[in-house]
Amino acid sequence: MVHWVGLESNPDVFSDYIHKLGVGPQWMFTDVFGFDPELLIMIPQPCKAFIFLYTITEKAEELRKSQEESMKDQPRPTEPFWIKQTIGNACGTIAIIHALGNLTKSGEISLSDGIFKKYLEDIKDLSPEEAGEKLESSEDFANCHAAISTSSGNQTSAPTAEEKLQDHFIALVEVNGTLYEFDGRKNRAISHGPTSSDTFTADAAAVCQKFISQDPTGKNFAAMALCKD
Repeated sequence: MVHWVGLESNPDVFSDYIHKLGVGPQWMFTDVFGFDPELLIMIPQPCKAFIFLYTITEKAEELRKSQEESMKDQPRPTEPFWIKQTIGNACGTIAIIHALGNLTKSGEISLSDGIFKKYLEDIKDLSPEEAGEKLESSEDFANCHAAISTSSGNQTSAPTAEEKLQDHFIALVEVNGTLYEFDGRKNRAISHGPTSSDTFTADAAAVCQKFISQDPTGKNFAAMALCKD
């Protein structure tokens, strides 16, 4: 498996990344300081996605495998937009692709010409696995990810590509009135029930809290929100 350098959970870094991918400067990531209502109201609105970070522990792996086993006989839906992660340490990029891919498809975010717009065009007729392989072979995307992961906006030293990181990013996005979890390590997008633009922040926070409560052995939990300034 090809490995990239992992991204830091830093809203400035993620904001810089999406701007380089063709998203306008009015969109940015901000820290989610907590999941209680009094902290959620600090998140600027509209908020269209959460990027959630958690640690891949033995318990987290047990939960993932159990979930996949329970759905193995269910056909995988063609919607929403989801791709398989085939690159080690690329979960930050995969989470961004899932958030922006679905939000651009719904027309809520527009993209200027560039590598991401071209990538979406190139994979429109591909399977999720083929789309992941297409990303793996994209030199432009690899270079963009590398530049972001080692940029001056990072507050910590970047790990090497050879390091297998245990912290993992996923995206939470509302698509057609449903809150979906997008994780390239799983075998499909996971529905977490109905949501709306008015309730998305609270609903996404509840999913994050569920992750935390299911795995008390986890240590590194963090979230960022994609918002319009």
